[in-house]
Amino acid sequence: MNLHKSKEALIGALKENSYVKEFIRLEKIINENKVLEKEMLDLQEMQREIINLKKVEKYQALNQVERAYREKRRRLEENPVIKEYLALQQEMNDLLQAIKKIIEEELKIT
Repeated sequence: MNLHKSKEALIGALKENSYVKEFIRLEKIINENKVLEKEMLDLQEMQREIINLKKVEKYQALNQVERAYREKRRRLEENPVIKEYLALQQEMNDLLQAIKKIIEEELKIT
C-alpha cells in the first residue's frame, strides 16, 4: 500500500469516527453563527497569548490572561453547543495524540 492510499485510509477511518462526525457538525454550527465564531476565535487567541507569555516568563500578565481566559471559557460553556464542542475538541486532541504515539512506537521514533 503506498503512502497516499494509507493516508486516505486513515482519513476515511477518522471521518467515520462518531466523535469526529459530531465535532464537524458542531464546528459548522459555530462557524455559521458569526457571534459564536468570533467568541471562539477570541478564546483561541487567548490560548496563544497564554503560551507566549509562558515562554517569555511574564507571570503577572500570564495570571491576568489566564483569569480572563477561564472566565470567558466558563461563560461560553453556558452555551450547550460550545460546551460539547470544547469537550469534543479535547477528545479529538487525545485521539490524534494516540495515533501519533502508535505511529511513533511502530516506527520506533521517540
